[in-house]
Amino acid sequence: MPSTTHHHILVLQLGGLGDLVASRRGLAGLGLRFPGASIEVVVRDCWIGALDEGAAGVRWHPYPARLDGAGFRRVLALAVGLRRGGRPDLCLDLTGSPPARWLSFLAGSRRRIGWGRSWFYHGGTEDPRRREAAYEAEIERLLLSVGISLPREIPYLAPLPVPMGLEARLGLGREPLVVLHPGAANPLRRWGVRRCAALLDLFVGRGLRSLVLGGPGDGDLLDQISAASASRPPCYSCRDLGELRSLLGRASVVVAMDSGPMHLAAAMGIPVVALFGPNIPSRAAPRSRVLRTVEVEMECRPCGQRVRDCLVPHGETCMDRLDPGRVADTVIQSLRESGW
Repeated sequence: MPSTTHHHILVLQLGGLGDLVASRRGLAGLGLRFPGASIEVVVRDCWIGALDEGAAGVRWHPYPARLDGAGFRRVLALAVGLRRGGRPDLCLDLTGSPPARWLSFLAGSRRRIGWGRSWFYHGGTEDPRRREAAYEAEIERLLLSVGISLPREIPYLAPLPVPMGLEARLGLGREPLVVLHPGAANPLRRWGVRRCAALLDLFVGRGLRSLVLGGPGDGDLLDQISAASASRPPCYSCRDLGELRSLLGRASVVVAMDSGPMHLAAAMGIPVVALFGPNIPSRAAPRSRVLRTVEVEMECRPCGQRVRDCLVPHGETCMDRLDPGRVADTVIQSLRESGW
């Protein structure tokens, strides 16, 4: 990349929660490479508040979940607002989707960097973005291709205070707490209700307290897990990402699927036991010293993660091959290594 100083930088990250968390080192690298620059970061509106938003020179903007009439008007207003302080000198498209490309164009970005060099981009990687490596490694490769290096280490995300009254409601104390987050956007990445319940009962037998967390749409799933568990652990559907961060921060170890909360917990420095089925850790797990993985052993992994193409007998997924006892043993080992 030319040595020109960029005063106004636009970063487009319209992916999932895990993608956003994996972008943290890239954002830190931009701040080091261009100190004093105004960095505008556009994320899906549901992820506003997922990361620390107080970094100097960084402004966060929500992108509408739906591109209907109202959503399209919001995108146009966003593009106008991004140009108000002058056209962005540099745009980094970390999404590679048509909406991100058009927003970069509408914002008037002078230099556009993204996956798959074409008439649209001025630089980046030659090959279209493809998950052959972990997403964080792909971001690093993209930025290195234009002369931006990433710091080796960045601070963990700070825990947020638990909302008043919620600790008492959930019975949280000072004893070791295992948090289970059973949700995942792709149904093939989820563990079955019976196996989640069996894991929670194993925790009780080993003297561990547990808490089951989900998002606003996970209420039915949490109810099913609670009903199937003899120990009936407390379950809570977090209303927003702030609540999720605050409750993950109380965990001694987090058990999560291949999902955004897995990335979020690891970014907070919380020991994580991540369960992998159709995907593999080398392509999806975050870089973290506190992460342990439990994987399904099947020759068809990794796969395209489409239900209609799954080779497992109907009514099951490869995640159903994971043994709760094996997961519980990994959790105990993680707790011991953490000093509990």
